[in-house]
Amino acid sequence: MLQLIAVETAPRGDCRLAVGHLAAITGVAKTTVCNAIREARKLGMVSVEERCVTGFRNDTNVVHIVSTE
Repeated sequence: MLQLIAVETAPRGDCRLAVGHLAAITGVAKTTVCNAIREARKLGMVSVEERCVTGFRNDTNVVHIVSTE
């Protein structure tokens, strides 16, 4: 799952795919994707920029790779 984020990050420098889209491509549940990103964030491997628009509407989060390991 994190490998897909790395592949998406290569051309543009960040990953803007929705959690549901990442889950569909990798064949896992949305919860698994969220847990993997949360763990990578805790370990300092990635940073996540949350993009709140208004009220109940949000744009997709932007994931940046911090550590190349």
